[in-house]
Amino acid sequence: MDPVFRTIVILCLSALFASAAAHKLQNRALFQDQLDAYGLVPEPLIGPAAFMLALLELVLAAALLVPFMASTALYGAALILMVYGLVMELAIWRGHADIDCGCSGAEGATSISNGLVLRNLVLSAVAIGATLPLPERDLTWLDIGLCVLVAGTVVAFYQAANQLMANRPHLKMWRSA
Repeated sequence: MDPVFRTIVILCLSALFASAAAHKLQNRALFQDQLDAYGLVPEPLIGPAAFMLALLELVLAAALLVPFMASTALYGAALILMVYGLVMELAIWRGHADIDCGCSGAEGATSISNGLVLRNLVLSAVAIGATLPLPERDLTWLDIGLCVLVAGTVVAFYQAANQLMANRPHLKMWRSA
């Protein structure tokens, strides 16, 4: 695997987890309500659990950017994405597909779906793929510039796709009116 691909994956996942943590920390009450809706955490532990999840995401975002921690952080990112996917699938299976996933804060409320579960599995696979052995070559300045531009583009497309998923119920409502 080329170190350019690994760097792009690391930058994108770091941005994803930093953004997710920021949403959770900016509106803690909303995220606590979202977490509570899943019905998996006892009521007295909702606040601490919500804070710990946001903190975990923030730590992962930072650890991904530290070269000697990146491989471990990639495995951690894959694991948490799979756990989030499993929790969403469990809620869907229990008939609670109307739950806000808790992915994007108040402005991007998105109901859970099999599409979100699939997205998490794909992101997990990409994270694990980025841990494959790297060829022996250093990144040049051109490589680094390319990584930043591609990662920025991927993050922008990812955010746009999330916003489209969040808007989907509103579009259906407008079309039927």
